[in-house]
Amino acid sequence: MQIIKHILVPTDFSEGAEQALALGVDLAKRAGATLHLFHVMDPLEGDHYSPLQFAPEARALHKTADVSVYEMLQKSMEPFDTEGLRVELVKQRSARISPAITHYAEREKIDLIIMGSHGRGGFKRLLLGSVTAEVLRNAPCSVLTVPEKDGVKPGQVANILVPIDLSDHSTEVLRWARELGQTYHAHLDILHVVEPFAFPTSLTGVSTIYDIVPNLHAKVETRMKELISEIGGMSVSYKFHIADGHAAGTILDFAEELSSDLIVLGTRGLSGAERFFIGSVSDRVARSSPCPVLATRQKNVEKAEDAEDVAEATEPG
Repeated sequence: MQIIKHILVPTDFSEGAEQALALGVDLAKRAGATLHLFHVMDPLEGDHYSPLQFAPEARALHKTADVSVYEMLQKSMEPFDTEGLRVELVKQRSARISPAITHYAEREKIDLIIMGSHGRGGFKRLLLGSVTAEVLRNAPCSVLTVPEKDGVKPGQVANILVPIDLSDHSTEVLRWARELGQTYHAHLDILHVVEPFAFPTSLTGVSTIYDIVPNLHAKVETRMKELISEIGGMSVSYKFHIADGHAAGTILDFAEELSSDLIVLGTRGLSGAERFFIGSVSDRVARSSPCPVLATRQKNVEKAEDAEDVAEATEPG
């Protein structure tokens, strides 16, 4: 693959993070990419001047935290065959998890972040809800979220669902889908959802989008073909689908109906008064999807949020 050279997998060592890592290792090996396994430490972890150091039990558990975290990162990689795989084990101290992730991704020119859709529960920090949703909004690169489900298995990607809104950013979505289709020898189902808008025309009636735009489905398919042509065609099997409904719900219904193994969609779409593809759609699909969801973003177009003072220390290996 040409698109993916560096993959970042943030981990909180939860089961969800482990599933994301398994997919990350598989994709990194297929793509010939470098894998960055990344853990954000609480600022007090490993702080030898912390008041916690005066508690004997804390000192006993504090190997130090730096050593313990690095050992946990190493242990996370043990189940995998890493022959020929370039791996960076990175620990960083920060009280702000998602800015630390996006700052590292921007600095290290990461192409893809892969993370679990949920992490530790209860009073422990989450890897989604707050964190993954924030990373989806602010990452400088594409983000692949992995649901914590038994059915998610690395390397088993036969059907990829590709929702597009026909905006210019759809070409980026299609490029990612084509690359992943080639990598996994997968079939692409390219979907456009026509939202059921209604327009008042008088005091006695309304017009639908089909009244305003005659032969809408034919025009949508023509635009879909144009987008395929703009990226130089497809080298994998694909099929067009045009459906009426609300975007997020229809995408999720299609994913279930087609037994999709992966959804590839955009984080940017039509602007202004027209519908757009982030927040409402990408976020909802990522939260509810039965399979992993790749939210594409063109690198260096959308910058990560300001992360000054996020990284007090970044320590590879």
